[in-house]
Formats: sequence, structure tokens, C-alpha cells
Amino acid sequence: MSGVEIAGFVLGGFPLLISAAEHYREGFEPLLKWKRFRTEFICFIDAVDIEKQLYDQMLERFLLSANVPHEELQLFMTKRDYEGWHRADLVDVLQRHLGTSYPVYMSTINTMTKLMAELQDVLSLKNGEVDWADNGASKWDYQLKRIRLSFSKRGPKTLAALETQNRKLRELLESNEKLESMKATRKDTTWGNIFECIRRHANSLHSALKRNWCCDCTTPHGTNLQLQRRSTGGWTSNFNVAFEMQLDTQTRNAKRREFLIRLKADKAMDELSKDLFRSFVGRPSSDTQHLDLGRLRQNFENKSSPQVNFNPRPNLVTSLSDTPSTPYYMNNIAGPTSCGNIQHMLTKHESHTDKHRVWPLGRKTKPRKSVRMDLAPPLVLPTQTVSEPPSPNPELSQDTDASNGGVEIKDLCSRLCVLDAKLACLGYLADEDDHFHELVPIQKSMEVPSNVVCISLETLLKDGQATTFNRQQRHKIASVLASSLLQLQTTPWLAQTFGKQDILFYKHGSTILFDYPFVRHSFASNKSNAIPPVAGQGSPAVRFIARDSLNNLGIILLEICYGQAIEDQPFRKRYLGPDGQPHEFTNFMTARDWAESVAEQEPEWEHIIRCCISCMFEEKADWENKKFTSAVYESVVEPLEKMVMKFAKS
Repeated sequence: MSGVEIAGFVLGGFPLLISAAEHYREGFEPLLKWKRFRTEFICFIDAVDIEKQLYDQMLERFLLSANVPHEELQLFMTKRDYEGWHRADLVDVLQRHLGTSYPVYMSTINTMTKLMAELQDVLSLKNGEVDWADNGASKWDYQLKRIRLSFSKRGPKTLAALETQNRKLRELLESNEKLESMKATRKDTTWGNIFECIRRHANSLHSALKRNWCCDCTTPHGTNLQLQRRSTGGWTSNFNVAFEMQLDTQTRNAKRREFLIRLKADKAMDELSKDLFRSFVGRPSSDTQHLDLGRLRQNFENKSSPQVNFNPRPNLVTSLSDTPSTPYYMNNIAGPTSCGNIQHMLTKHESHTDKHRVWPLGRKTKPRKSVRMDLAPPLVLPTQTVSEPPSPNPELSQDTDASNGGVEIKDLCSRLCVLDAKLACLGYLADEDDHFHELVPIQKSMEVPSNVVCISLETLLKDGQATTFNRQQRHKIASVLASSLLQLQTTPWLAQTFGKQDILFYKHGSTILFDYPFVRHSFASNKSNAIPPVAGQGSPAVRFIARDSLNNLGIILLEICYGQAIEDQPFRKRYLGPDGQPHEFTNFMTARDWAESVAEQEPEWEHIIRCCISCMFEEKADWENKKFTSAVYESVVEPLEKMVMKFAKS
């Protein structure tokens, strides 16, 4: 029998002991000799019951840690012969949980099984039933005498041994839980670093776009940034951006140029650097799919960052997202993004020579594989490993540099207007710190049919169209939005009061493309007299930004969960001001009450939404705190991603 099966066997033994003891007590009550034995026997029953409660709690914690659904949990706890006790995946979870302590666990649980059998023998139980020695009128007298004799010799000693083994088993499981908890409390900040890396790229991209609109246009340029997951097991800081252009005078169709924007290597890089860069990008994915912790740590510069600790995490492999990068009527592209790109973007140097020193071009006898960052405090950011090169695409040139990849774009508006559909790369944009962003066109995005419009989540909720979301779509949208909050909240791309009005979808006829949510940003020409908005103007207090943004996310998740707007909830009226108008706490208090019913609608979302609404995190709520960001990822984003993956497998 496996360790899990034996645990279920022991679980079923406790009720038998208690039931038999209670049965005896009722039968012994009329007997005179019972009074001298009564107190001792009742203490025995209570002691067994206490051990049962402790054992039940321990077992229930284990089953919950193994992600056993709540509705199935009761079957485990109440049915000794439930088929779930034979599940192989539970054995795997138990072995992973205990690690090297598993043999000790097996020895302890087997000892408990023998002690349970011995206690049943003390109570004269066979096969779960009372073994009567005398079926005559004096059977209770004889049975009392028999049990008293057996109990006095073995009862207390056996019960004490059972208590000891139960305590050891409990301590063994709890010590492993505490060890895992201690490892977690050291706060693996890997994902905190990843999201900070993405935020820096997003900030740099916004800066590069803002400084390169040098046209005479009087109207702002609409720019759509696609929101995407950075899924467990893979991430990239590439962005999909669509630039809105004027209507075509003949077809009356809107022009929309869509690009994959990725970091470009230093244009001053010498030929040897380029060769190494290309060899790294072209490395087969089999070299990167078996990274262990030691190799992963080589890709981090951790000598000067005492705040950052690393636990084993899934391989970080370059990936756009689990969904295609563009709407279905457009081609997809997966351009290679190198570790050198991320490295260059995140590194500030004092001289041109310094730039070359950080590129992995060290002496042949000691090549450098880590990323050096001059930050305050120094960031420990992952080098991206690159998966197998994409299959050849006749619409894309394999040599980016030969297709204007090395051309710096000074006037983005003019460059977009003369875009050649055959170009594999439009060129690159530079920000103030000379970080270069390469624009790779997504083919067939030259012209968008007139019936493709943009619609906000707010409108979908108002019109009742959000109720058409199926469960898979709800999970996907929620996962993308939660991940996007961590990626973009401290950047100009997301408003501090990020809400349903900011989340947009493409609508093609009657079809809403739920898989491609995006946010819109308008860039005025640098030649115009438009006054840029002041950051933080009319925004919440700085110290509450993280808390309020999570609260807003929780409200959005509630609205997606139910397909209804929070403004339409009838109990919201209780939290309006004296003038009948909402105040700053109206939505928070409404969401708090609304969250009480989530367990009935989407049980798996209950804890996620509560974490957002109540900001249930030990770390200080601050997006600059990498530990806090990692905690939000683990409690909010990761569970949603697991739901998406579960649907994908089904």
C-alpha cells in the first residue's frame, strides 16, 4: 500500500474505535462495577477523539495542499474506501512534499496502523464489529471484565504510543510545510525581477515613441498596446503595438500598422559580437529546455543584491504568449529576442567601451554568461534563453539588418506612411538612453476592414455582451489583465485608476476578439503645442497606489466573473453618499460584499479576488518592492494561469 492509502486506512480506524467505545459505555452504565472504571474509560474515549481530530486536520491540510477540490474533500474525509485514496498523483504530491523524509513517514504511518489494530484488539473488535465472548444474559458483565483486564495491561500504553506516533507524523509534515514556508518567506524575487524588467522596457518604449513623433499632425496618434500574459515557464519583454492611421479615401477603411517591437542589439556592436549574437539566437531549444538551478543562476548577476534570493522556478524560455500575437485576420510573428537585447536595455554605461565589456564577448578561456546591471540597488534580472528558431516564413526576411533593421527612425509618422509591405523590419526607435526598439511589421496588417471596431469592457458590461463569455474566455481575460497590471502599472501605458473603461477589444462584425485585449495611448506630435498630462494629477496618494490598483483589479475580476458591472449591483445603493452619489469608498465596500458570493459562481476565484480587494499580502504594498510583486504573482496571476492551462489540456 502507498503512503496515501495507509493514511486513509488510519483515518477510517479512528471512528471505529470511538463508536465501539461509546457503544460499550452505554451498555456498561447499569453495571455496578462500571463506576470504578467509568472515568478511566471516558478519558480513553476523549483521548482517542483528540487524536482523531488532530489527525483529521493534518490530513485535510495535506489534501488541500494537493489542490483537491472542496467538494471532493468531504469524500476523502468521510469515506474510508473512497477511490481517491488510490490516486497516483496524490502519492507523487506526498513524495515531493516530504522529499527525503518520505521513508520516515512510511515507517511512522505503518506503526500507527499496527497501534490502531492493537487498540481494536483491546476493545475486542474484529473486522469493525464487537467480538462478544458470551451471548447470554451476563454478556455485558463478562465483556466489562474482559475489557478492564485487557485495557489495564495494554490500553494506556498503546494509546500513549499512538499519541507519540501521531505527534511525530504531524511534526514531520508540519516541519516540511514550515521549511517550504521559510523558503517562500525568503521571497524568491525571480518574478519580481522579471516584471521590473518588462516595466523598464515598457517605459523605454513609451519614451522612444514619444520623442519620435516629429510630424506636423495636429491630432494625436492613437497607439494600441496589446495586453499579454507572461506565462509560467516562459517570458519575453516583446510588445505588440498597433498604430492607427487615417481612413483610406477610396475604401473608407482604417489604416492600422501592427508591429512586434523588440529590443535591438547595440548598433555599434562589432562583427564578432554579431556572430556570437546570431549563434546564441540560433541555438537549438533542446539546449535550453533542461536548465537546472545551477545553470539558471549563471544568468543572474546576484553578487551585490542581498535582497534577491532564488528558488528553483520553471525554465524561463522566450515566448510571446499562449495566444497568437495578433487578431485572426493578421499573420503572427515570433521574432527572436536575445539576451543581449534585454541586457543592453537594462544596462547604463559610462563609456562606449563599457557597453562592449558587458556583452558576452569575454576571453575565450572564460566567457561571461551573466548580465551586469548598474542600478540602485543593482537589479538581478534574468537573461532570456531562446527557444528553437521559428520556421521559415516567406513573408519575413531572415536577415533583419539587410531589411532596414539598422535604420534609425527619426519621424515615425512619416515612416509609417511610406511603409513597404515587403519590409521585414521598419527600423528602430531610440530613447534618451540609447536603448533601441526594433519595429518588425506584422504582415497583412496594412488595412483593416471598416467593420473592425474597438469596444471597451465597460461597454460590453453595459450592453450585457459580457455575459456571453464562456469560462475559458473568463479565465483567459482575467489572466491577461492580472499579468498586465504587474507589467505596466508603474508605466505611462496604464492609468493609475486602471479600470474597465481602459480595456479594449477588437470587434469584427458581431465577433468580439476576447483573446486580444489592449490599451490605447495617444501621442501628440512634438511640434504641437499640446500640454502633456501631469503624471499623478488627480491620482490617489502615492502610498496607496499599489493597494488601489489591486482593488481595481479585484473589481474587474468580479465584473468578468459575473458578466455584470459593479454599478448595476442593487446592494451598491447602501454605500452611496447622503446626496445619493458614489464616494471614493463606494466601489470598495460594494466589491467587499459582492466577493462573499464568488464561491458560488467561481470557487477557484474566491481567494484571488479577496487577495485583490483586501490586499492580503505580508509585504508592503509597493510596486517598487520586488517581494510584493512576486507575492501578487504567486497569489493572483499564477493561479489564474493554472486555470487557463487546465482548460487548454482539457
